[in-house]
Amino acid sequence: MKFLTFVFVLILACINAQAQKENNVWVGGDKCGLDFNSGTAVPFLRNETLDINTTDASICDANGNLLFYSNGFRVMNKNMQLMQNGDNLDIGDYFDWGYDELSVEDGAVIVPVPGDSDKYYLFHVDLNYTSFGTFTNVLMPTHLFYSIVDMALDGGLGGIVSGQKDLILLSDTLTSSGFKVVKHANGRDYWLICHEFNSDNYYRFLIDPTGVHGPYGQHIGYVYTGHNAAGFCTLHFNEAAAAAAQLSYDSTSVQLYDFDRCTGEFSNLRNFKISDTLYYTAGAAFSPSGRYFYATGNLYYIWQFDVTAPDIFASRKLVAHYDGAMNPAETNFFQLRLAPDGKIYVHAYDYIYSMHVINHPDSSAEACGFVENAITVHPLGGSWQGFPNIVNYHLGPVTGSVCDSLTDTIHLPTPTFTFGVYPNPFVDELQLSVSGATTNALVDVYNVLGQKIYSNSLSPTDHFIHQTVDLSKCSSGVYFVVVDVNGQRYARKVIKK
Repeated sequence: MKFLTFVFVLILACINAQAQKENNVWVGGDKCGLDFNSGTAVPFLRNETLDINTTDASICDANGNLLFYSNGFRVMNKNMQLMQNGDNLDIGDYFDWGYDELSVEDGAVIVPVPGDSDKYYLFHVDLNYTSFGTFTNVLMPTHLFYSIVDMALDGGLGGIVSGQKDLILLSDTLTSSGFKVVKHANGRDYWLICHEFNSDNYYRFLIDPTGVHGPYGQHIGYVYTGHNAAGFCTLHFNEAAAAAAQLSYDSTSVQLYDFDRCTGEFSNLRNFKISDTLYYTAGAAFSPSGRYFYATGNLYYIWQFDVTAPDIFASRKLVAHYDGAMNPAETNFFQLRLAPDGKIYVHAYDYIYSMHVINHPDSSAEACGFVENAITVHPLGGSWQGFPNIVNYHLGPVTGSVCDSLTDTIHLPTPTFTFGVYPNPFVDELQLSVSGATTNALVDVYNVLGQKIYSNSLSPTDHFIHQTVDLSKCSSGVYFVVVDVNGQRYARKVIKK
């Protein structure tokens, strides 16, 4: 009987795996792609010139057919052509670098709109110059945007809906390693999670059929500032989204959490060292079962940790040590990502013509089957950089959870308060955003003489306010934006060019 039960579970798992094909086509780097629909990675050459650095988002339909993809700046349809209204997403000051891309690990992601099979959210951040401590003119994300893609547009090729592009969801400085999306415990909705800069605060947003709600805050773990916030500090969830690991650039430890898909909150913080010397971490991934955690150090090492062990650091085993190979640049170890074929793929820091593979990631390090430069990205040319920001779209409800029913109302706290103005400096118009507004907001703008030059009262929708402030008739100089909301007054100094 136990054998028959095992076979039945195995058959269900196979059927479920065959249906989970939304992540089956990866695009990355210069003209490259990997197609997993055959059950193994098949490289292909893209017939466009879109450069994909570290920001990479893509999605397929349920049958594994590519729908669209983005590098955080442009959006391409399934024919590898620019999607309707898919050009020039707002990437802030990074636009001036002229790369026609965004360079933020996990800086974009695609999420189906719950309850609407034709529409998708495309979330992305920007990069703007900021200063903190002794650091000046550092590019950091200061806004979280979303756009709505409707696949019914342009004859089924899809397009970004007019007026629903680059909508500001959050104005606040974030860490430089993007965000993650996980399925809610009800099996329908989603959580989007990112980390505030110079803080121990995680922002989370709920995505449900009525829209995007939040941000809601949780203070836990390290305060991310300096190199820890501006370097490699990506967040990683296991396949069941029951555990998460947060990296930090110049720390020798990883923060390991339990994750509650019902509340979107972390708990049971454990820290474990990557090394007993100062190795910075760059990339990481969980094995399919979630037992093993793989992390890179100094771009030259890959270690395996058993996160179920009583002493996680004591379980550390060396998987790979970079051998100095060039193809054409160093074939070192940067980002890691679990693929639909159950293997973990590793790409280098610079564009190269090959990738490394951990063939059996749920086996102990001696048997995990790491192969350096195991796959050529395409024999006809092209080089790889960037892995897609993958979402486990098919996680079902958590049976027995208080949140596993779609008939119950999800009760959420009042969103965390944020207030931001953008861009700064500006030319003619300012974008003002307030989250966590429980009252109308009175917005006033003053010049340096204290003269009021603009005033407006704004009403929140779902605790959120976004407004364009037209100051095109004002002369260049310094101005002060004052917002009176929730019984408090807040001010920001802005500069008009």
